[in-house]
Amino acid sequence: MRRLFMAFLVVFVAINFADKAVFGLSAAQIMSELRLTNGQFGAIGGSFFALFSIAAFVVGGLADRRRAAPLLAALGVVWSAAQLLAILSTNAAALVVSRVLLGAGEGPAFPLALHVAFGFIPERARARATGFLLAGAPLGTALAALLLTPILVRFGWRSAYAILAVLSLLWAVVWFVVAPKAQAERATPVSEKLSWRTLFGNRRMNGAMFASFVCYFSNSIAIVWFPKFFETGAGVGATATGSILALIWASQIPVCIFAGLAISRLASVRSDTATFYGRCGLGALVLIGFAFIGLATTQSLSVVVVSAVLSLVASVVLFVAFAPLVAQLAPAGMQAAALGVYAAVYSLGGAFGPWLFGVALDAGGGGSEGFRFAFIALGAITLAASLIAAFLILPGRRRAALLGQESVEA
Repeated sequence: MRRLFMAFLVVFVAINFADKAVFGLSAAQIMSELRLTNGQFGAIGGSFFALFSIAAFVVGGLADRRRAAPLLAALGVVWSAAQLLAILSTNAAALVVSRVLLGAGEGPAFPLALHVAFGFIPERARARATGFLLAGAPLGTALAALLLTPILVRFGWRSAYAILAVLSLLWAVVWFVVAPKAQAERATPVSEKLSWRTLFGNRRMNGAMFASFVCYFSNSIAIVWFPKFFETGAGVGATATGSILALIWASQIPVCIFAGLAISRLASVRSDTATFYGRCGLGALVLIGFAFIGLATTQSLSVVVVSAVLSLVASVVLFVAFAPLVAQLAPAGMQAAALGVYAAVYSLGGAFGPWLFGVALDAGGGGSEGFRFAFIALGAITLAASLIAAFLILPGRRRAALLGQESVEA
């Protein structure tokens, strides 16, 4: 039954990201029909984050006091309602309401799915479960692009939203039936709770949230700006850019699965799993920083593609490591709240990353030179952030060794 439950959760994440992808896929038709400028369309897209973090925090706390699995079904209903509002939209204001509602429904989705999954699997398998759930993200994005694009081209953008509305509602109904069994499979015993101050005063918790914020910040930049970078900064045609991006996104699927399996296997033979998770995540953040610098310092298309792939697959490794770390640091009675706050904090990076990168791009003069300047700045910021995160996450002796100092174990 556990495999069946995990399959349901992977589908849940895939629908979640298909919902995100269809907005971009429908951009041209929506802008034409509603007569939107680029700025207006961007603002509508940004409204998705209006309640995203708040909802992740609120629902995370609620899931520790109520049965968590049925809450996933409720989120599916919210997604379906948001897509229905989009279908009925005749102006920008209605579309904004749809995006805000969808963001509120999707903010808690991934951390809540993690919490439910962590409840019915052994602690040693949490990284593996995180990897499988993360694989649902590129899977949903790729399937949306592959299957929904021909439909919306032929029947209009509302047809794609209608399909997702039905899929979301259908998933919610089926999951509501199996959710009681998923709750019965729960393997993690409920323990005493800590004070919020104690839980979020933990250095490792703060380090994991900070590093994940930086990672999500950079990842959101990749999603928004990679297409234009390959066309403008790397001089690749639009058709070739589409093929390259498809390769880049598809590369994440096997990495999600392999990283989850490898980190779970290696963590199971270590006594200090928290430090191991921390070192894996920190190594990934350093790799992201160097990958962005690689994008800026070469004119070789093959090196640029490899650097882009490394920046994204390293992001996968970071979340595969840090999500189990956050869950481990929290008592079972506060696990959902901890994961919700974790998601609320790191997702804020998505609200600011693309905009700040655009500012840096303009400051660098735009074009290929602007991208070079912006990526070097992003890489340098990421590497500096990895040192701050290491100071928070690594135990005293390891931290001292990293900084070339003497210390006692923290």
